[in-house]
Amino acid sequence: MKFPIFNIDNPESLEGFELDHALARRTSVGDIPTRAAKAYGDRRALVDDRGELTYNQLETQANRFAHALTGVGVASREAVAVMAPNCKEYMVAYFGITKMGAAATLVNMLGGEHHVVYALKQTEPKVIVIHADLLPVLKTAAELIGFVEHVVVIGAAQDDIDAGFPGAQLHDFDEFVAQAERFAGDDVDVEAPLEIAIADRQIAQCLFSSGSTSDPKGIMTSHLTVYISGLSSATTLNIQRRQQQPVTTIALPVFHTAALNMIVIPFLQMGGRVHMLAGFDQEVFGRTVQESQTTHGMGLPIMLQAIHDYSVKTGDKLEHLEFLGYGMAPVPESLYRSLRARFPHADLVMASGMTEATPGTLCQWPGYDESKRFTWGTMTAHTEASIVDPTTNEHLPAGVDGELVLRGPAIMEGYLKPDNSVFAGGWLHSGDVGNIDADGAFSFTDRLKDIVKSGGENVSSVIVEQVVLDHPDVLEVAVIGVPDEDWGERVTAVVVPANGVPESAAAQSELRDSIMQYAREHLNSSHRPRDVWFVEQLPRTGSGKIQ
Repeated sequence: MKFPIFNIDNPESLEGFELDHALARRTSVGDIPTRAAKAYGDRRALVDDRGELTYNQLETQANRFAHALTGVGVASREAVAVMAPNCKEYMVAYFGITKMGAAATLVNMLGGEHHVVYALKQTEPKVIVIHADLLPVLKTAAELIGFVEHVVVIGAAQDDIDAGFPGAQLHDFDEFVAQAERFAGDDVDVEAPLEIAIADRQIAQCLFSSGSTSDPKGIMTSHLTVYISGLSSATTLNIQRRQQQPVTTIALPVFHTAALNMIVIPFLQMGGRVHMLAGFDQEVFGRTVQESQTTHGMGLPIMLQAIHDYSVKTGDKLEHLEFLGYGMAPVPESLYRSLRARFPHADLVMASGMTEATPGTLCQWPGYDESKRFTWGTMTAHTEASIVDPTTNEHLPAGVDGELVLRGPAIMEGYLKPDNSVFAGGWLHSGDVGNIDADGAFSFTDRLKDIVKSGGENVSSVIVEQVVLDHPDVLEVAVIGVPDEDWGERVTAVVVPANGVPESAAAQSELRDSIMQYAREHLNSSHRPRDVWFVEQLPRTGSGKIQ
């Protein structure tokens, strides 16, 4: 016999036994706070600068938000957009949206008004949840987003919310939650989860890429993927369900996949506490890590630097730190050694991933081979990785450079604008170039689009950056290829000096010569920079990556 396949094609149409069957085995992101509330109750779940929510409160408010959305006419599988800095209301909205079967459209606000409008026009949400500080951005584009029927505003009293959205009704976030009965009906238990079917591969969230070179891509991820990815990340990052609550401080924006899917979701699945900062300030970040007794310090290398510097400043060795995780940029050698020396009680690991593969997809582990610390680590529990020739898609042996490809339940459902080539050969193509050694560790070389072709050689910008970054007078660096008649492309280092850009031309020339001499001593001829440019800061995407 062949066993049946129990797919749900149209979850809204189910009734009777079919609905009961679907409810009994439902995989829904919106059920995360429901189960967590039953397990952890009055534990603190979310903390921001305006207050906190326990697990019980998060569940109650998210249920109310879900019923209110249903009451104002949002249907299952429709988009609901969220535009806000990190705050507890963000997660109430996110879980409320996923509880009632809609898709949480998390807009990357740092891409500018064009990218915001582009994301909204791609998804056409009836409801937008927005922080009061971002209202001016939305109002200038009001005529372009006439499909919006309701705007729910975080952080402003009802009397302070101005009009400016033709045809749209404005609501204060707190009132929208508190008066859920007004929208859903007095006969509805608005504090209970909705009894609706949700398909495993139904879209839970749509995140947008940073769009540094083009319009951002809308990346659709299912309930099943988010749920499994969270559990996998919990095991990867050693976030344990325990009496002594795991704690993290997060300054990465929650509209970014690493923050949402690799930190916030697994922490809430495991009963942890998340301190949410609306932005990154070194002093505030370091102080919050100390005062919150953070056990897991995670983020960009600059955030680990903030933890280190605050510890040095206060003399506190932060013995509560158990785990220091970083990604999206290399850690300078000097910082790596200082972190190891100052926090020997904390595991220091690097993780990586991409929005399309719901990170983390590759990660080191505690006690990882020190000789492999420059690798991205090995595959996580929910991801399989391989290396292929980017032209032929032929799988390559260990140690040979090619394109990193991935498969498994972590993979997205697809882009809003379909691109079938990204799944060529039955794998998700990452665009990352490198190799996997005999032990399964991936060594990153560069992005396919970022390799500099100079003098007939493929030059890895990453390798050059790692060397230049070790120069004592270099704070940050990005290596690019500049068109050159003789070389094809000229390897050029764009440098943020550690002590600021020198004022005089002579001082700049001296620093330039020093950096180029250092590169000559540590790089072969094809890789060494032919020029050095100085800037006060490097442009970054919303996730903190250098553009």
